[in-house]
Amino acid sequence: METAILILALVFISMYQLMIIKHEVHMFQQNSYMHSRYIRWFIGKGDLALIYKGAPGLISVVLLVLGQDISAFIFALVYYSVMIVVVLKKKEKEKKKLVYTNRVKRLFAVLILVFGLSIFVFVQTNVIVLFIYIVIMSSLPQILLIISAAIILPFEELISLYYINDAKKKMDKHKNLKVVGITGSYGKTSTKYILNEILKLDFNVLMTPESYNTTLGVVRTIRERLGPLHEVFIVEMGAKKRRDIEKICRIVKPTYGILTTIGPQHLETFKSLENIIKTKFELYDSIPSYGMAFINKDDKIIMDNLKNEQTKYVFYSMHTKDSDYYLYDVLHTRDGIRFMVRTIEGEEQEFFTKLLGRHNLYNILSAICCANILGVSLENISHRVAGLKSVEHRLELKKKDDRSIIIDDAYNSNPEGAKEALNVLKSFREYQKILITPGMIELGEKQDELNREFGKYAAAAADQIILVGKKQTVPIYEGIRSAGYDMQNCYVAKDLDEAVNKMEEIRKDMSVILFENDLPDIYN
Repeated sequence: METAILILALVFISMYQLMIIKHEVHMFQQNSYMHSRYIRWFIGKGDLALIYKGAPGLISVVLLVLGQDISAFIFALVYYSVMIVVVLKKKEKEKKKLVYTNRVKRLFAVLILVFGLSIFVFVQTNVIVLFIYIVIMSSLPQILLIISAAIILPFEELISLYYINDAKKKMDKHKNLKVVGITGSYGKTSTKYILNEILKLDFNVLMTPESYNTTLGVVRTIRERLGPLHEVFIVEMGAKKRRDIEKICRIVKPTYGILTTIGPQHLETFKSLENIIKTKFELYDSIPSYGMAFINKDDKIIMDNLKNEQTKYVFYSMHTKDSDYYLYDVLHTRDGIRFMVRTIEGEEQEFFTKLLGRHNLYNILSAICCANILGVSLENISHRVAGLKSVEHRLELKKKDDRSIIIDDAYNSNPEGAKEALNVLKSFREYQKILITPGMIELGEKQDELNREFGKYAAAAADQIILVGKKQTVPIYEGIRSAGYDMQNCYVAKDLDEAVNKMEEIRKDMSVILFENDLPDIYN
């Protein structure tokens, strides 16, 4: 009888272990398969993770040590049976589902192999020892994941190297391909889409899709999508640490480069603004002497770090008239923004855009420069800019119903972009203004400080503020309160669903609702 209960308990504990290890793999993927980042995330939320993932099951180990074998096995059988049901019933909505890439499949295979081998080893020793081991592993599945990921890492690096070399060979065959690299702390995705829309009627254009801005994302785009007839390749280049941009440039060899702006973002991995500057400038450092670099003359950080190189610089600005491309006479209307652009040669052209926000004017201006240098006339560019649509989740204007307008800025997570979004919200003077936000992340030691500042800006822009997340939003709450805001109009929701329900409760006729940032599952 005791043996039967022990075997059943082992089966249920193992089933539970396999179920929660899937969650850990999901979190590992959302941490970009970076061991150090995943460990930091786990340590930051480890107390909650332990409680949720089976720490109470350790009671069975205590009972076993006290000599209560049968009680320990029964407790484990009952507890883990209940936990399996709880996990199945309480399956939370995932914002970004686990993607079963080949890498994830390989990781699962190694996880099962490591788990199986460890069970085989312990069962040779003692069944009781095996029981204790499985219970502990069900409480700390992160250990199993870290060990398995470390085992497979050298193999993954070899696979990545093969893909990178294959992509380089394919790029080398495209001798006349014009490659435009786009990077920056903010605005690179929007600029990519804008430039693509402007160029696609004159050239056969390929751009890196969605958020494929990592080395392997760019490599995948080349291997799966780059064809012999493509004339222009627009490459968004993201980075979280030094040399990330340089690695991408070695593969695509950009002839043209746009650096949108530089600011504090991903400080958690970059550690300092100086490292961000050096990394973003890796794009300019990679452009050959016959290429061109497009420079935002209004970005002080860029201008202070600009080198006197052989590369041709093309300056654009909204403040300096003697720039190569100067944007002026900005007029905000009910339908959008009208503005003029003048080149250094004196050519002028009127533009209109339905895109919101001052930062989008910079994104458009940089794309105008590049497209014009590539041979598209300002007049043709003007027609195409007028037809631009908002990039999804980036200050995207949506009509909710006859009562309300929604500004979807869910993909924005940087201080400057967040301030601009609040300025846009503030501009709707005749509307009730509601802000829904969980704040900003990955800002390192400055995260609390920058979120407090964000709270102060929010207090001046919104009539009602709904913060998402009890712990995450504490600095924003402090900033809102310090600005003298009526805190009866500030509500803290536990999750986005509760926030939306609260919004429906408080919104009036003529409301505008700004969704500012939406954190991934690892922050919820």
